[in-house]
Amino acid sequence: GTGFENISAIPRQTKGEITIPSTVRGYTVIGIDKGAFAGCEQITNVIIPETVTSIEKYAFAGCNGLVSLSIPDGVTKIGYGAFGLSENLKSIILPKSLVEIEQGAFAGCKSLQEVVMHNNLTTIGDNAFEECVSLSNINMSDNLTSMGAYAFSGCESLTSIKLPSKLEFISEHSFDKCISLTTATIGNGIKRIDEFAFSGCSSLKKIRRIGHFA
Repeated sequence: GTGFENISAIPRQTKGEITIPSTVRGYTVIGIDKGAFAGCEQITNVIIPETVTSIEKYAFAGCNGLVSLSIPDGVTKIGYGAFGLSENLKSIILPKSLVEIEQGAFAGCKSLQEVVMHNNLTTIGDNAFEECVSLSNINMSDNLTSMGAYAFSGCESLTSIKLPSKLEFISEHSFDKCISLTTATIGNGIKRIDEFAFSGCSSLKKIRRIGHFA
């Protein structure tokens, strides 16, 4: 063996609070595998050890019992659809170590209210927060360089957004149908705003461009 282990294939009938061990059979747990907890609707909380560096594709998809979750420092990637359609997830604490949020990672998390991103985060994938209809507050990373199409599409409760100067492109449909969005502040690094980036933003009154954020 390599000395490392991933957590995988947790039975769907598992319920309550789950503590993932930092070692299994003497191996250090470094990842939560593809679909490991997918569809475990009766899990209410998961304690993730600080040895974990990645949360893979669909790891917690459809975990409708999860209301809040803290992801420990050390995790650098949240995979494709990792928390997709976890409809009762209200709060998620993202770690300072996080570099990438992949496609659809939180899509359809319709109870999610706030996202605080730290400055190691550089990449937000397509559809990452699509249809997070309760999401009203996003604190963006100053070092964000890539944000995919439909990243925040359908975030109906979002009222304002600040995009940092290191971001060069606002992808198509990024904020499509953000009907409560009234102000968008963009950094002076923006070179292109793709078509329909702000389509359906019926409350949007102004897009401000500034040099940098304090």
